[in-house]
Formats: sequence, C-alpha cells, structure tokens
Amino acid sequence: MWGGGGGAARPPPAGGRPAPPPPRGGGAGGFGTTGGFGGGGLGGGPGGPGGAGFGGGGFGGGGFTGAGGFEGGLDDGLDRGPAGAESSGLVEDEVVVVLDLRTDYAHVAAKPIEDLQVEYLRRIGRATGRTGHVLVIDHTTHLAEHSGLLRRLAGARSVTQLVVLACGQQPGPGQVELPVAGLMVVLYVGDPRGMGWSPGRARDIRMVDDTLDPDGAENLAALVQALRVPRVFMAVHAKAQEFRYRAAAPGMRIVLGRLDEASLAQARTQAIRMLAERDPASAPVAQTPADALAVLTLLTGDATTDRAGVGPGVFIDAQGVLARTRDAAEHHVTTATTLLAALREEPFAPRPTAAGGMRRAGEAVWAEIQGAGGRLGEFAGMLASAFGRIGGAEGIDRDRGDALAQLGIKPARVAAGEPAALLRSLRQLAYASLGQQEPLAGLTNRLREFAAAAAPAGSTLHARRVMDACHPGLTGNLTNPPRFPLSFAATGPLLTALLSGLLAGLWWPMGIGFGPLAVAVTVWLGVTLHIRRPVPFPRNPQDPRDMARGHLAAFIVVALVGGGAGLGLGRLYPVPVALGIVAVLVGLVLSAAPVFWWRRAVDRWKKQLQLPAAAAAVRNLNDLLASVALNEWILADARLRASRTAGALAAAIDTARASLSEALVTLAQAGGVASPTPPRRLGTELDVGFRLRDRAGQVTDVLTDDLGDIVRTVLDRHAAELTGGFVDDLCNGVDRSMAECLARYADHLEHSGLLTAPPFAGDPRKRVELARSVWQGSPIVGQLRAASVNDEGILQLNRSADLGRLDLAPDGSALVRFVPEVAGVGGDVTTTRSADVAGLIRLVQFRPNAVDAGGTGPRPRRPEAGSAGAGQPDAAPAADGADTPAAAPTVADTLPPRPSPPSPPPAPPAPAPPAAAPARTVPSAAGWGGQAAPAGAAQPAAPSWHQPGGPVPAATRTAQQPTRGPAQASPSTSGWDEPAPAPAAEAPTWGEPVPAPEAPAEETRAEETRADPPHARPPAAEPTDNPW
Repeated sequence: MWGGGGGAARPPPAGGRPAPPPPRGGGAGGFGTTGGFGGGGLGGGPGGPGGAGFGGGGFGGGGFTGAGGFEGGLDDGLDRGPAGAESSGLVEDEVVVVLDLRTDYAHVAAKPIEDLQVEYLRRIGRATGRTGHVLVIDHTTHLAEHSGLLRRLAGARSVTQLVVLACGQQPGPGQVELPVAGLMVVLYVGDPRGMGWSPGRARDIRMVDDTLDPDGAENLAALVQALRVPRVFMAVHAKAQEFRYRAAAPGMRIVLGRLDEASLAQARTQAIRMLAERDPASAPVAQTPADALAVLTLLTGDATTDRAGVGPGVFIDAQGVLARTRDAAEHHVTTATTLLAALREEPFAPRPTAAGGMRRAGEAVWAEIQGAGGRLGEFAGMLASAFGRIGGAEGIDRDRGDALAQLGIKPARVAAGEPAALLRSLRQLAYASLGQQEPLAGLTNRLREFAAAAAPAGSTLHARRVMDACHPGLTGNLTNPPRFPLSFAATGPLLTALLSGLLAGLWWPMGIGFGPLAVAVTVWLGVTLHIRRPVPFPRNPQDPRDMARGHLAAFIVVALVGGGAGLGLGRLYPVPVALGIVAVLVGLVLSAAPVFWWRRAVDRWKKQLQLPAAAAAVRNLNDLLASVALNEWILADARLRASRTAGALAAAIDTARASLSEALVTLAQAGGVASPTPPRRLGTELDVGFRLRDRAGQVTDVLTDDLGDIVRTVLDRHAAELTGGFVDDLCNGVDRSMAECLARYADHLEHSGLLTAPPFAGDPRKRVELARSVWQGSPIVGQLRAASVNDEGILQLNRSADLGRLDLAPDGSALVRFVPEVAGVGGDVTTTRSADVAGLIRLVQFRPNAVDAGGTGPRPRRPEAGSAGAGQPDAAPAADGADTPAAAPTVADTLPPRPSPPSPPPAPPAPAPPAAAPARTVPSAAGWGGQAAPAGAAQPAAPSWHQPGGPVPAATRTAQQPTRGPAQASPSTSGWDEPAPAPAAEAPTWGEPVPAPEAPAEETRAEETRADPPHARPPAAEPTDNPW
C-alpha cells in the first residue's frame, strides 16, 4: 500500500549539528475509508478554533515545549497547540521557578540562575514565560549553610521576587534560626503534618489524623502547588514582605480540582479506546481544509494545468519536436477544413497560396488532407513512443530528463508540489483528524489510500491512451483520402442535364432561345466544376481516384441531346403558353443542377475524411501530452516524495496507536467506579473532584483531545524524520516519544489534575467549559470568598512548640484568598488562571526576637558583569567555611513524635524590642536583562526536581525546548516548518529521482545546546541535486 520514507537526507555540515529548519509560513469529498479512493473523507469544512499553530505546537511550535501549538494563532481554523491553552485562562503568563535545595543543592549551586530559569522552563514544558519569581525549598537546618547561595539568587538580575520555603523544625527550644530572614521572604513550615489552630482562638488546638499523610508530604506538595501559581506567589510575597523579619508561618486550606484515581483511570481507558481501538467504520470521517485537499489531490495523478497553476507552455517547449509536430498537424487540419468549405461555397474563386499567387481550392485541398494525416500520425506515434520509453514510476533521473529535453519537455516548479506544501497539507490533514477525534486507524487508512494514489505510475501505462485519442484508421483515411464522390456519368447528373434542355425547348418558338441557353449553362457548369475538382496529389492523370474525362463528355452529350429533343418536340407538338412558361422555368432551374451535385459531393467527402475528428484528435493528443507530462514527469518526484512521506506518517501514527493500546494494559486494573473518598480533610478539600466524577462524558472528551494532542506533539517532534527515509528508525523514535509523553501526561494528571492544561494542550474550549461548570457550581468558592484568618478549615503547618513564637495581634496575620478566574468570583479575592487549585493561605508573622536572623548582613548588591551570580557558574560559598552541605535529611527526619494535644502555651514574657532590621526590598529585574551563558556550553545531567515522599509537581516533569532568555522565551520551531528558501539559482534541470533508502547510516548527533530539546534529531534535508 504505502511506501517508505523519502530520499536520503544530506549529511550535516562540518562541525556539528545541522542548521535548524527555518520558520514556515487548513470540503469537498476526499480520501474516504469506504468506496475506494475518494469515497468521502478528506472533505473540507470549517475547523474549530485552536491554539497556536503538525509544529509546536503544532504538524508549528514546539512539541512539548508548550509554545507554538499547531502553528501560532488560529492556523487556518484548524491548528491546535499550546498557545491556545496559554491564552485560554488555564495557563499563567508568568512562571514560578521552583528550586529544591533539599535534593539538588549541588546542581543549583553550580549554575547561574539564568540557566536554571531556562532549564526550568524546559522541564515544565514551556517555551515562553517570565521567570522572575523563584520559590526555593530547603531544610530549615541548612539555611545557614546555604545562605551564600540564597543571597546570590536573591541578588541576581533575573530574579524579581524570591520566597524561601523552610521545611522542618530545628532541634531544641529558643529562637527559630532563619539566617536569611530580612533579606528575602521566608515561610517557615515547622511541621508539614500541621494542626488545627487559628490566631483568634490560640488556645484551641486540634490535632489531625495523620495516617493518610504520615510525614506531611502531601500537605507540603499542596502548598507548593498553590505557591507555583504566579498570582498566588505574588500575593503571598507582597503580604509577607510587610511582616517582621519578612518571615511568616503559613497555614492553608487548599481545594484541589482533582479526579480520584479510579475514576480518572476509567475515563482514560475510555478515551484511549475511542482514539486507538474504535472501528473507523463506526466513526465519522474528519473533514480536511479545502486548500490541503487541493494539494493532496494534485499529487494523486489528477493534476491539471489550471489546478497546478502552470500553463502547458511552461513545461512544453514551443520549439520542441513534439510541439512542432503538433502545430503542423493542427495547421494542416485547419487548412484542409478551410479549403473544403471554400470548395463548397466558392468553387469558382481561386485561393491565395503561402508562396504567393492564386491557386484553385481543388488543387490545394488534397495535399493539405494528406499532410494532416501524416502529421497527425507522426504526432501520435511520437507520443506513444515517448510514453513507453520514458516511464517515470521511479522518478525522473538525468537520462530521462535528457530524453524529455530532446522532445521539448522542460522541468517546471509547481508550488503545490513543493515539500513544504506537502508537509503543510499532511499536517492539516492530521490536525483535522486528531481535532475531530477520528480514530487513528481511520486516519492511517486514508493516508495509505492517498499514498497508493500518489505513487507515480509512470507514462508507460498511458501509451495505450494514445490509440484511444487518435485511432490509426483516422490517420490512414487522411493519408490516403477516398476519391471525390462526384461522377457526371451518374444517373442524377445525366438526368438533370437531359431534362434541363428538353423542358427549356418545349415552348415553341420561344424554346429556340431558352433551350440552347439551358444546355449552355449546364455544359459550362459541368466543365468548370470538373476543372476545379479536388485533384489527387501528386497529380497523375491515370489516378483512379480522379474524375474520368469520359464521364464529362457523356454529360455534355446528354445535355445536347436533351436540348435538341426539346426543340423537336415543341415544333411537332406545340404546348399551351402557360405550360410552356412553366417548362422553360423548370428547365432553366435544372440547368444549374451541377452546382447542387457538386455541393452534395463535397459534403459527402467531408464526412468520409472526418476532418472534425482529426481536429479533435489533435486536441486530445495535446491534452494527453499535457496531463501525462505534468503528472508523470513534472510531478513524478513530488508524487514519489508524497507517497513515501505519507507512508511514513501512516506508520508513525500506527506506532502511536499501538502505544496507546499498550497503555490500556496498565489502566485495566482500575475498572469500575471509584469508592467515595472523604470530601475533605483539614487543609485539603476534594469537592471539585466529586463534581468532575459526575461529568464523566466531559472528562472523557477532554482526555481524548489530550491524547490526540500527545499524538500531534510526538508527530511534531519527529516531523523532520518523515522524509528521512528510515521508517524503522522513525517508528522506534515515535514509540519512545509516546512512552515518554504518556508517562509525563500521567504524572501531569496525578500531580496537577485534569483541569490544568498540559503543555501540549490545543483547543482549550472543552477544558474551560468543564472547569467553569465544576467551579461555578461548588459552594466552597463562596466559602473561600467569605473566609477570615480564623477559618476553621485552615491547617497550620507548624508544631505546637512554634505557636509561642507567633504574633497573635490582630495585624499579625494576613490571608490570601485565591480562586480560578473561571469560577467567576469577584471581590477581595485573587483570581488565577490555574483551574486546578483554589484556597486560602494564612500568613502569621513572628513575635519580636522570635527569629534569629543574625549574621545575614546587608542584602548583596547587584552582581557586576562577569562576577558569580551574573550568569557565571560558580559554587555558592557555604556558611562557616563549609564547602559541601551535609546529607539532606528528609522531611520525616526532622519531625518529632506527635504529642498529645497540649494545653495552651503560656504567653512568653514580653521581650525587649530588637533592633529594627534595615528595610530592604528585592530589586526588580525590569530593564536589566539576564546575561546568557556561552552558546556552546553543554547541559549537565538533569537534576531530580521531585520532593522526597511527596507528589512530583506536574509542571516540573516535562522537558522541552525553552528560550535562552531568563525573563522571556521565544517560540521554537518544528520539523513541519518549511525549508529555508534557496538562494537565486540557475534554471532548473532534471534531477535525480528520490531513491528509496538502502540502509540507515549511523546517526550523528551534535552537542546539545541549551536551546535544543534533548530529544531533538537532526532534520532530514532534501538532496542538493534535486530541483523538484
């Protein structure tokens, strides 16, 4: 059915990686799955609005990078990509960079913050985003050791706001050692297991059941998830900035928009079955944009000069042998037709000749008829020979190109046959199918049908069509024309000659004048027309096709006899005057009968010669030449490329479908409806998750779209390999990418939830509608809006021993309320563009002298160019001369045994007010611009961004191509992008055909730079000697 890939790729230039592809520039019936090719499927129709632009987004923008979607904006109303999600209200414009020093201190300390910001963008699958907000997670006991690094981070130009989340308690009583407090905002989480407590009811302490979260990792992960929302981060930073020491003890009440595990597995199973297991015959065929349909139809052998946008004169040389032979045949047929018309209507008028002078039509017409037959036969023979000899099923090589040049066929470039147009059309076809949730099997069926039709058949099969266009009997009839069908010895002419003289002479004595007159006219016409008869060429008096002179003599004799007989009868038997007048008139009319017989003979001869059929044969042969030359010669390489590319694409999609089917095995364990889970526990609520479970149909629809976007993202990633020629390598790469993307998507669903758009998400409307329905219907949203700092649902993330350090004054606490924008809540609430989380974060400041911030010193100035912290990798100095931090304990290592509910702590004695710390603010990075690292610097091994014992933040799980700038990224390109425009070149010549690959060469990978995703493969390029 479908072939493999296209021609072999050019080797990369010396010195490293190939140049990336430049940026590239979507119905009627189509390729159906039933009824054979054209049964109804590539059909057009409006595409749904989507994200950005088979490329990042797209078959455009950056795969898992989250920026470019199926090409940026609403690409022809079809393309769907990450930019669509980012503009949907479900993805924040800014990014909070999360750095976990508990597990990745060495990695963070070894790199400039600008590189860490770019790296984080890549990890969360974003290509754009302002990364000035930084959240640092560290153990409280290691803050002193890491203070040098924290200072460097706070003083970096690319950091606008920094928050340190200090986890775990310090051993022993006394002040809390937060050595960086006062320089930056610090949130002290003394015990992530938490307790029920509020500043307004300080003596009321409620212990929580920690069996579900024994080390508090889930609570901490929920807090981090909330702080990763940029607007929540900024609100928390702004409030804590005004606190004493810029430090606070956080409490939380988080509402997670999550679906329980079993329900999510059930919905994912249904989504995979819809996309990978459903019978294509039971599903509608996706519609394809009209422009993509036009391009793909053009490459299936049905191209016409009008649809291709090139006239026959572009590729048929007017001075070539084929064109000259065609023009000669057409000229002879036209001249012969003109002469026959003149021979009938004006038999006595001479005709001008090409050499000058005058010539009778009868003398010239025979030669023109023979010339028409000869030239027409020659033209048909040349076409049949050329069609059979040249072929083209394997493309047009130089030998075939030379043969075509000798015939006058020139190479021509057809815009719709260019590689960029093919890839763009295949991208739109795949986008339309994935966007309309057509089963992948149906898409591969249509692609294979297209590939089979696109494979060039060669001109050899068209040689028999020459005989259909011009039958040999036609040319033989013209080359050897039949005799002119007029004989003066025939009964008709002889009878009219006899009667004309007889009747004109019956009226005596008037017949003496009219009888001879009728005879004279009859004889004159007979002789004159005989002289102007069509004479066989070359002229031969003995030619049997010529009119015999004896027949003319017999005609004359009969006319004389008739005239004499009329005079004799009129003399002997006079007729009445009336009858005589009638007889004279009839006789005179019959005297012109030779003209009647002449025209009748010309008409019969024209039918015998079939000159209109000869003219049609010339046109048919010319149309056949144009069609075969365009489809089998001019577009031969383009069609071969289309067939192989479409075949490779079908194989890739089949591999993706197999990967989805394999994913069903791991999901089959979670069948049935999930058992109810508690609607809430202190600090975390799941009401929205229950509402999601009640909307199983919408959830499945969103998941199906996400799976289609995963397939699209994988195709984007491997788009450059579609024309590489190595289908096995392509399929292996697709299989690996599908496994990676499905794993990341599973992590995204587990840790970020369904309502958060994944980086590769396309059309956001279904997810937005789902998020709006569950959030706007939840009563918890109203509770959050009306909550106060003493809300009973808030979990304070500290131990009881910490409470004596907290300020219980009315102005000692602040509350951050946040809900998604889709909830439609106004008032004193922070609205976010993240639909996966809402809630409350309470901040309680410390009492005076409750924090040991000694030794921090003033905030470091902005680093100068070339110094550590200004983009130069440098190990952060450790406090007290420590070069290497101690092994980081886990959260559980720092937790004390859970005490029984204690009595309210006694109020500590009022300490002397400490010296006021200098009021310092984190300088803004606006207008500074980070310094990029050297372009050739290699990337170190990726760090582990997960939290021990806790969920992995979804946004840290994806790795895609980020931008180099730490504050703003630019979209990446995709393998679907159009090739770079070639420089002005000489006129095209016939090139080599696109060969099938023999064996894959060992792949050479260039050193990866920071701007390149780790999965990127060098794009395949077209052979330099192929002008097509």
